[in-house]
Amino acid sequence: MTTPTGQGHQQENEDQQPKPKNVPGDTEVVDILYGGSAELSSLIKGFKPYLSYMWGFMRRPFSFVQYIDYGDQFLLRNAFIFLCYSILLYYIFLLPVFVYHGEGIHRVTFYLRTIIQGGIAILGLHLGLRIIGGRGTWKQTFSATLFSSGFLAPFSALFLLPAYFMLGPGIIFGESATFIEIANSNEPEILFGLLYFNLISGTYGLTWFIHYLKYSKVIHGVSWLKAVGAYLLGMAAALPLLMLIINPFLNATFKYVEQAIDYIL
Repeated sequence: MTTPTGQGHQQENEDQQPKPKNVPGDTEVVDILYGGSAELSSLIKGFKPYLSYMWGFMRRPFSFVQYIDYGDQFLLRNAFIFLCYSILLYYIFLLPVFVYHGEGIHRVTFYLRTIIQGGIAILGLHLGLRIIGGRGTWKQTFSATLFSSGFLAPFSALFLLPAYFMLGPGIIFGESATFIEIANSNEPEILFGLLYFNLISGTYGLTWFIHYLKYSKVIHGVSWLKAVGAYLLGMAAALPLLMLIINPFLNATFKYVEQAIDYIL
């Protein structure tokens, strides 16, 4: 039996579920991110809608990805805008760590590094989902992952601050030299920092994985078992590429970029 509008009761019940708004910014914010006139006042103004959407996501921290409109034509753009504000917050939260350890990092290289690393990981994830029979588009996979990562990133930075202070900023970008130094250390502070880092990172990863399982079912129509298999396939392809090629390349390249910026400024 359908409603007078032609929609079934199931659809009516779904419509009653409050859905997170899908536009975490206004026209001025879009202009800033896409090469328009960037003014500090506009950037600050954009934080208000961003925080309102963040609050909406916090009301359903494990399931908000189920209520996003994945048919929105501006879905990927809006997800990217949301992530950019989260990265900015993440960067602000980490500034004391870089100051404490006497290492500088520029906003441009920070954004580029994060976007490149995340993009490769999401691409591997989408390929894994498609291999096991997922029907969603790459834009939907990227958008869902960007919303999930954007929601979790600021909280990750806040909770991991103690570990970053103890272990140094090298661990933020997965620098192999930092992990080798930590593995060979017997200092109690370093060992405690590593334990705390693994605990918080594990909690972050588990929450993100719950998001992944939920949006894999909504977008790709796959069971949780198939989603786990797709994840293993995707990460098996992406992680070696990131650790062995992309991260060393970014570390070497951005080192010279930052030196050039320091020289120019």
